[in-house]
Amino acid sequence: MKSHVGRSLSCTLGVAALVLVALPAGAGAPPGQYTIPGDGTVHDTKTGLIWQQALGDNPGGQSWSAAANYCGSLTLAALSWRVPSVKELKTLVDFTVASPGPAIDATAFPNTPATYFWSSSPLAGDPSHAWYVNFVDGLTNYSSVGFTSRVRCVR
Repeated sequence: MKSHVGRSLSCTLGVAALVLVALPAGAGAPPGQYTIPGDGTVHDTKTGLIWQQALGDNPGGQSWSAAANYCGSLTLAALSWRVPSVKELKTLVDFTVASPGPAIDATAFPNTPATYFWSSSPLAGDPSHAWYVNFVDGLTNYSSVGFTSRVRCVR
């Protein structure tokens, strides 16, 4: 008799692998990709996104909704801010940095911890979970929205 648990686990792992493959891969930033104007922001010349350079004062992180509130109330460089989508956040991953990272350009984003960062992307069909990027190794996964994670705001 075959185990349904084994088949279910195999199917789940297969779906997870497909999801990870479907997400965009990052790459090491070529020279000139990031400009740092000195106002606490980093401009990505490849994507056109503007990123918060330094992280907020919450070293332990926050829930998904608290991360959204934090970015929504951020008053950096007189701009409006939001939590990045998983696709946008993944563009910051530098896969040339070996684990345990942080897998990000340390010149543009100094003092970035090698840890999880929230995206604004909820898990399809399950609003109690959302996607994050792990800057230890650049991999993407999802977790409960109550999970504590860091956030880097974008505009």
